[in-house]
Amino acid sequence: MKKLILSTLVLFCLGNVLAQNLPPNIEIISTVPDFNNNTITLTYTLNDVDGDNAEITLQMSDDNGATYEDVSLQVTGDIGYPIVDGTKEMVWTPTNFNANYKMRIIADDLQPVDIQAIVDQVDSNSIWEKVVNLEGIRHRFDPVFLGSIQMDIEDQMNSFGLEVEIQELPIPNYVGKNIIGINQGKSIDPEVYIIDGHYDTVDDSPGADDNGTGVAGMLEAARILSNYHFDHTIKFIGFDLEEEGFGGSAPYVSNSLLVGENLKGVINLEMIGYFDDAPNSQNFPSVFQTAFPDAHALLEADSFRGNFITNVGFTTFTALQDSFSVAAAIYVPELKVIDVIVTNFSDLANQALLRSDHAPFWFSNRAAIMLTDGAEFRNPFYHTADDRIATLDKEFMTNVVKASVATLAKLAGVRNCSVAEADILLNANELDCNFDIYPNPIQDDLYLQIGDCENGDLNLEIYDLRGVLVFEKEITTANSSSITIDLQDLNTGLYILKIGNEEGFASRKLLVE
Repeated sequence: MKKLILSTLVLFCLGNVLAQNLPPNIEIISTVPDFNNNTITLTYTLNDVDGDNAEITLQMSDDNGATYEDVSLQVTGDIGYPIVDGTKEMVWTPTNFNANYKMRIIADDLQPVDIQAIVDQVDSNSIWEKVVNLEGIRHRFDPVFLGSIQMDIEDQMNSFGLEVEIQELPIPNYVGKNIIGINQGKSIDPEVYIIDGHYDTVDDSPGADDNGTGVAGMLEAARILSNYHFDHTIKFIGFDLEEEGFGGSAPYVSNSLLVGENLKGVINLEMIGYFDDAPNSQNFPSVFQTAFPDAHALLEADSFRGNFITNVGFTTFTALQDSFSVAAAIYVPELKVIDVIVTNFSDLANQALLRSDHAPFWFSNRAAIMLTDGAEFRNPFYHTADDRIATLDKEFMTNVVKASVATLAKLAGVRNCSVAEADILLNANELDCNFDIYPNPIQDDLYLQIGDCENGDLNLEIYDLRGVLVFEKEITTANSSSITIDLQDLNTGLYILKIGNEEGFASRKLLVE
């Protein structure tokens, strides 16, 4: 049986008033299938408060949103550029009319987005509060606090409106979790960028710097960037088990990277909060001067002060490393950045720079950088019970997060657009029982007759033509009989009644007079 839209959602690219130009607003009004001509008429409204024309594109997914196809060439009507404000209509002729689709209409006014305005939203108090909440032993030997932190990271990602996935990591006596928040790119074949921080600690340290600062920075980046749309996908990841040999990031690289996923870069935040402007506060391995003479010269010229963030890259992926340093210079000039380029994995100096979650990406030949304050070579409280927030510098870690946000906004391609999304169900598993509704049209009461049904209890849902759920009721089918439903609060109009559960469903058109 053919189905109509079940749900719609409007997403705005910019959630703030700091930008110089606001994105257009788009809202889906209705989607009406024509079963005789195998077409779907989509009606939407468009409004741009700045008076800009918009470029309208239509994308469809037949794999539940995993991938999208631009179907604009299969559409007639108000599609393409320029589209002016008003109520608009387009007609789509799908190549397969017997399928279920996720659709998104993208309205882009093609105006530039002020990246400095995005960067300026990074809140030092928000970051500080996150580190305060994270401080405490986050180790599998202390599962209660660790579990609460895992739930908090997941809850924050959900509150930002991200798609959240959990990768379980079973080891003896513990199941770890990589917590992944996804802001899907709006290009048809989006590249992928990752910003991460590991949330576990060693078993005797509260881990404010290692790595509460990295997790707080990742979550603050997620809070800001989730308000925007990008050409490319950004993933925000809290890795588990870093302190036990990349126990989270290595399985992620091996098992969770999507086949064909075009991963372009990883920003690994590994201790970004310790700052010391005193001379000789920055130490380094004895082989550092020989391995990295340029970086050593910069440190020596500044009396070896620990007042910078180290941008660690690999010789094959210097473009990503350069992107961060350039973004920092433009948008956060007060942040001092020193680049260190690893050339091989066997040199002792290089091995000291392989001790975090960027390493598995390097080992699999994927671009990544590590941003770090230097761990034990600067922070005397590294892996001790004294690694607490009182030892950290709020402004320093904030500036590192600002530079990371600027880098991602540039690389992922921020867009001044809005997106209206909906589900179009033209085919579905059928119920194994019959049902009927009467009268139709109705005025007040609807009567539902259910035949012999093996599906168990069912849900009844009623949607308007925008896909908005306007009525919901659970139905017990143990005693199949006529069920009376009071619908006198529904406005006059055409609705879609859906009945079913996870095993299958069916629907009927419902006219309210």
